Amino acid sequence: WERRGVRQSGRAAASTGSDPHRIPATIISDLNAITTLAGILRFSGLDYLLPLVIEPDPHIAGQVRTIETGLPSISESDDWPKYPLLPAQLTVLTSDPIPLPAKSAPLAEHLDAAMNPVLRVRKTIAWLSLLLVPAGWLLARRFMSDAWALPAAYLAGMSLLAIHFGTQARPHAAAAAFPALTVVACMRLARAPTIKNYLLVTLAGALAIGCLQSAVALGFPVFVAHLLGGRSFRHQLKLVIPSLGLFLSLYLFSPFLFDSVNPVSYTHLTLPTTPY
Repeated sequence: WERRGVRQSGRAAASTGSDPHRIPATIISDLNAITTLAGILRFSGLDYLLPLVIEPDPHIAGQVRTIETGLPSISESDDWPKYPLLPAQLTVLTSDPIPLPAKSAPLAEHLDAAMNPVLRVRKTIAWLSLLLVPAGWLLARRFMSDAWALPAAYLAGMSLLAIHFGTQARPHAAAAAFPALTVVACMRLARAPTIKNYLLVTLAGALAIGCLQSAVALGFPVFVAHLLGGRSFRHQLKLVIPSLGLFLSLYLFSPFLFDSVNPVSYTHLTLPTTPY
């Protein structure tokens, strides 16, 4: 049954012109063009209204400050348990904070320093949100030809909602691409339940959970793909791989879930007008 399903999927791919193992150079060029345009629309307005108006939930900027300075401490931070830490960790790794200017420094330097905490996070989210373009194409090409999958990539990366959230210091745009990539990996897993595909599913799902808590719902397509891959006892043991990946992703990106005692009350959250 599994071999017949693989042959049928191969014939379906051939009929639509999609070779899952090779991407034509023209398609790669088109995807690069769409990604470049999506990036221009995001990065050209990242500093919009900063530092006077920021997001209503700038928790990632607070997480970055705690990681870099230890202030406020984890036990005293209202921002620390709000979102998984992957966007904050990537922000720390890919950018540096601006030191506080002297009181006599020009106004422009004070404004740059005031917007820097949020702007750094916005840049990280904007880069991650661009993954929507290849993710949308990879998912669409499972059902249509490579060329016809390009409009799906365009709509995924260029929609007003994607651009709107892709310019904010919030994790939603960053989290949007990884579930799509996880579903693509699940489709590969259902056709070929190899260790490599299990690792691919685990990686994509772990990154999704590292961005937003709701990504734990991806356990459902992963489990379905696992069931479709086989029923032998040896095959069932492979489920340990994504299960272990789930635990590790929660441990690395949501360590606050493992705190035995939480001394902070998060019911009274007060946010400053600016993080500066």
